[in-house]
Amino acid sequence: MVSYVIHSSTSPIQIQVDPADTPAEVSVLMLELASDPELAPGMRLLVDARAWNGQWQPRQLDDVLPAFRQLARSKVEAIAIAAEEDVAYGMSRMLAVYLETAGLTAAVFRALPEAERWLDEVGS
Repeated sequence: MVSYVIHSSTSPIQIQVDPADTPAEVSVLMLELASDPELAPGMRLLVDARAWNGQWQPRQLDDVLPAFRQLARSKVEAIAIAAEEDVAYGMSRMLAVYLETAGLTAAVFRALPEAERWLDEVGS
């Protein structure tokens, strides 16, 4: 099940996406995160989608966009997504475009360390 962890206001919020996670579950989690009292302006998200198979339909990306817009209003600075599988990587790239239209800076990577480095650069 999709989940998140806030370690501190200076480290990225870690989000784990699993193969069975639905757009509705991801939306609920993003809305919970947007209202979390520990969420501070300028925080960054690290989405670990390496286990995700990307098996959503492209139109389902529209279902999660309102929740990500709420995150943008919560002053999340940037989102990095790590997705290894080709389908998951492609779907994540499409999501990144949607996120940009929602006012978020987003990038997709094949490896988690690359995503972490990018977030460090964005946060400095």
